[in-house]
Amino acid sequence: MPFEGQNHQLWDLKQVEGEDNSFFIACHPVYSNNISDSLVLEVNNGSIDNSAKIVLGAFTGEENQKFQFEKKANSFYAIKCKGSKKYFDVQGGDKSDGINLIQYTYHGGPNQLFSFGQCEE
Repeated sequence: MPFEGQNHQLWDLKQVEGEDNSFFIACHPVYSNNISDSLVLEVNNGSIDNSAKIVLGAFTGEENQKFQFEKKANSFYAIKCKGSKKYFDVQGGDKSDGINLIQYTYHGGPNQLFSFGQCEE
């Protein structure tokens, strides 16, 4: 699906209190700035395995919901799953709508690099 700026395509980053460079990635909008009422990205079932899916889940604050951003070349970032030490990976590098977002050992391919922009409300 092409980017259209709809709420289901927007994400809010919320820094983990007391942890440098650790964030929760919440489904936009975060109502009343209370992340505990939000859905957040998480590694399914807290898995540490390659190919485990990244899914939406109710906020718990567990390690499988914390992510770190590592700056790479040309304003791109790799997103590291704090609990598993694996990285966001667009499964198989496929560009089709509905493809899975998984975690995988870092290899630096384009399917593991992401860019971000500021969205206006």
